[in-house]
Amino acid sequence: MTVVRTLALVLFSNFLITPAVADDGWPQFRGPGGQGDASHATPPVTWDLKQNLSWSADVPGKGYSSPIVQGDRVWITTAVEFEPTPDQKQQTLNGSRLEPKDFVRRQVAGRISLRVLCFDYSTGKRIYESVVADVESPEAIHVGNSYASPTPVIGQSALRSLRCERHRMPEC
Repeated sequence: MTVVRTLALVLFSNFLITPAVADDGWPQFRGPGGQGDASHATPPVTWDLKQNLSWSADVPGKGYSSPIVQGDRVWITTAVEFEPTPDQKQQTLNGSRLEPKDFVRRQVAGRISLRVLCFDYSTGKRIYESVVADVESPEAIHVGNSYASPTPVIGQSALRSLRCERHRMPEC
């Protein structure tokens, strides 16, 4: 079963386009230096699909990572989950050290496809998608989590993402 979610990037007039972001981008969780400093930003207090939103895009699967920005590119991670069979659920339960009553708070996937997606900063057009890994019978996770929680980190010529994979940045 494939779930489609929407990435709604809130690009406020002065929020992500600050001197720090314009020079360095937002290359990792909490931005340059990892401190979450956007001291020159003036984000709006409210936004929705009609105000203070530059674009939105459909994203396959689900992920809770933060987007990163480099130049005119926005990168995110996602995990497309496929329904497990009853045997896979039982095998995952048996492989865990949880009691069945505690296991109900776990999410089990039969298979997952871990992906990195890249969007144009100005338009929201998807310009790149890469499968980082296909995982058969992944471990169960908490029902409130996603298999794509880690935020990627970007450097001059490479992106590090889910499972510490290194990807050459495409010419896009």
